[in-house]
Amino acid sequence: MKAATHSEAKRKVHVGVFERLINSKITPTARISQMRVGFPADVLTEIPGVLKLQKSEVFKVIGLPPSTASKFIREHKLLDQSTSERVDRLAEIFALASDTLGAADAAADWLAASNFALGGERPIDLLDTALGAEQVRRAIGNIRYGGVL
Repeated sequence: MKAATHSEAKRKVHVGVFERLINSKITPTARISQMRVGFPADVLTEIPGVLKLQKSEVFKVIGLPPSTASKFIREHKLLDQSTSERVDRLAEIFALASDTLGAADAAADWLAASNFALGGERPIDLLDTALGAEQVRRAIGNIRYGGVL
């Protein structure tokens, strides 16, 4: 059996970062610490499959040009704090939508569909800003608790 190289071992450690964020396997204190250090760029390879989005859509939401994101992934770099915070926000909103709608697939579909309550915008397109994310949280809360849209 072939021994794993350092970079292979490093990748295995970080596989599932986005899934752990979604499933709240990381405490808020640990999340903050990890955001400050930076999430591994490999997390960017997980997100499109989980959210059923194109890579370019994910890169736009987290504020990275595709060429920069690809370079960071290829070189196994850490994301900076603000980009890591946007990844965390995306995971938090997705987890909230999944819980509210009852399934990850339903949440992914909801995030990608235009929404009347959000002025016809797709929820995913609003997650690039804190204010947009708050509007999406409010829409999810209205679904969850039967509030006025």
